[in-house]
Amino acid sequence: MDNAWCFALAENPVNGVVIKITPAHDLVQAVLCSWIEAGGPDALRRAKPNITDVIDDHWISISRNILKKYDAHIPGVGAVKIVTMHLRVFKIIDADLKVPIGVPVAETV
Repeated sequence: MDNAWCFALAENPVNGVVIKITPAHDLVQAVLCSWIEAGGPDALRRAKPNITDVIDDHWISISRNILKKYDAHIPGVGAVKIVTMHLRVFKIIDADLKVPIGVPVAETV
């Protein structure tokens, strides 16, 4: 992952320092799964009813209630809580699936 696809803000709860981080791919996948389980795609479609997954490129913001279970420890910084994460959701899902979104898997074989 890089900043063109995803970035997050993490805060050290001891001193309040906020840093911008580029989350690891495994963390991004886990957060996206949690977002999907929490009904994120349905909420996105309700907020933007005219979206087309294949064409549109959507940045989404993951809320703290999803991120709190992914708080971590960063070497040299210490314990951090991920305050927010911003993702280009369909680009990441498309890259992970290795098939264009909206194309049935049977058509790509």
